Amino acid sequence: MWPLIPIVAGGSWFLRACKGKDGKAFSLQGGFFHKWDDWKYTSPYSCKQMRTCRECGKTEYEDDVTHELGEWRYIKEDSCLQEQVCRCRYKKESQTEHECWGEWEYREENSCLQKRVCQRCPETEEREEHESWSEWEYIEENSCLQERVCQRCLETEKCEYHECWSEWKYKSPDSCQKIRVCQRDGEIEYEDEDEIEHHWGVWEYESPNSCQLVRFCRRCDEEDYGDIEHHWGDWKYESDNSCQKIRVCQRDGEIEYEDEYDIEHDWGDWEDDSYDPCQLVRYCWRCDKKDYGGKNHQWNEDKICERCGNKKGWFD
Repeated sequence: MWPLIPIVAGGSWFLRACKGKDGKAFSLQGGFFHKWDDWKYTSPYSCKQMRTCRECGKTEYEDDVTHELGEWRYIKEDSCLQEQVCRCRYKKESQTEHECWGEWEYREENSCLQKRVCQRCPETEEREEHESWSEWEYIEENSCLQERVCQRCLETEKCEYHECWSEWKYKSPDSCQKIRVCQRDGEIEYEDEDEIEHHWGVWEYESPNSCQLVRFCRRCDEEDYGDIEHHWGDWKYESDNSCQKIRVCQRDGEIEYEDEYDIEHDWGDWEDDSYDPCQLVRYCWRCDKKDYGGKNHQWNEDKICERCGNKKGWFD
């Protein structure tokens, strides 16, 4: 392909000459190099932008319109509704934002329900806030259920809180799980399963013909399975007519095959293929696998192969 050739003063029109595959034929391609001005709004109240070419006067408009919203402003003097408007006056967003809340005040003398009023609009907000609770006290002698009372509205609140736990002990002689008992109400708490500590023995094989390692807890007889450890023999050919190697575990008889990419063939010399005289092939002496090589053309002065009759191409 030939370089660009400016043919009009100012450099806005160009011409490109393209050579064909035969080296003789060519085609001409033309186009414009525009010299654009900066982007600017189409009008004072529009968010659409445009730019103009200084050479030919062509105008291009922006595909995606971006709205730039102004600051939040209250719509009315006695309202907390706010609005922000774009320069184009079409894009708007609104929100209600109370910024002038009054103090929380109790609604009644014997109530913990409080109320506050917005100083800008008539909006109100309520909540229940207990500030004067009594101390926690047990409800019954043999119970851990406790109660407290609000001194203002007399509302009660209850919770169960155990303070008198015994020491952790094994649940039974053949168990590794521990428990503890509340000395007040007799409730039992069990140790979390993830925190149980077993008394593991040594690793051993699961059976005489297995490579699976296992160990047992000396207290609760819990099983824990570990790795699989094979006792591999030497690599050997799978058969007399195969280049695939295998090895066998001497303990459980499992067979492992050599990776396909690691197989090493015993290749013979390169020779012409019987179906394609210009194709080089070779064979493995052991498994008879066929491997294809490159082409072996014999070109004459007319760039035609004297063996297969093919014409020389671009990549030959």
